[in-house]
Amino acid sequence: MGLFDIFHRPSSQDHLLRELIEEQRKLHQRIDELVQHIQTQPPVASKTSISNTLKVSKIVNDDQLHDVVHIAQFLQERGIHIKTRRLAQSYDAVYDELAHFMGNKYDNISLLLDNIKKNMQKGTMFRLNIGNHSQQAIADMTLLCNKLHELALLTHYHYLRSPSYLVNARPSNAPIVQNFFSGQWLERYVAQMVYEIVETHQIGPFECITNAQITLANGDSFEFDVMFYINNRIYWLESKTGNYQDHIGKYSRFAEILNLPMPQAIMVLPDAHESLTLNLSRLFHMHVVNLPLLRQHLEYEMTQP
Repeated sequence: MGLFDIFHRPSSQDHLLRELIEEQRKLHQRIDELVQHIQTQPPVASKTSISNTLKVSKIVNDDQLHDVVHIAQFLQERGIHIKTRRLAQSYDAVYDELAHFMGNKYDNISLLLDNIKKNMQKGTMFRLNIGNHSQQAIADMTLLCNKLHELALLTHYHYLRSPSYLVNARPSNAPIVQNFFSGQWLERYVAQMVYEIVETHQIGPFECITNAQITLANGDSFEFDVMFYINNRIYWLESKTGNYQDHIGKYSRFAEILNLPMPQAIMVLPDAHESLTLNLSRLFHMHVVNLPLLRQHLEYEMTQP
């Protein structure tokens, strides 16, 4: 079996098997390239080395912004210059598939992701008992582990099924892996959601730019996750999987510079309770939203004339 094998799958989960076989067919040709890319990454030295290795970008000039002219003009009117933008990579499709699965199954896999993040810095082994979770959550976590292990994002994985329900795993400490689990998966998922809404509702014209490094009018540098233009409006999205307290003040100041209506300056905190997102929105003049309510907010905003 290939990438999406299911071990010890209950017969009631047969529909998942058919779905996963189809995913295997689409992704199999890309796996070898991604595994080779991960395995050639140097050991992690610092946070800076992660950024330099993974934020694949290029210096741009005005001629290279032809696909985001409205966004570039919006920023230039505020004295902001796009310095670099992320280049598309051949392995993006594989990471996007993982991010899509993780975002859609986030409630069921969040405990697993927490344990991966805690152990990825040194690549240490962890053990996780998942026996008190629903059968669907167990299926989602073990399926994700199988995917990650075959792609070498987990260097070791073994699952002891009933009655133990123990996951034993070791995440890779390669920079590209750390970057993905630290939050890039959520950035990718959010961007995919935007594109899906555009396609579903056939909205246009549409422009989008991700992971752009910019220079503010005062000379300071800044990097944003996603910015898009639709229906003559600009939207800016940032996503954080942890330690949002260290960043929300900076984001709030950038929101003031952009001078966007609050619903168009969006911060995604996947786990945040609605009462917290409401209070943060009031304090920092951004629309703070959790993952379950993000699509609802975007669909409402993006389909307005």
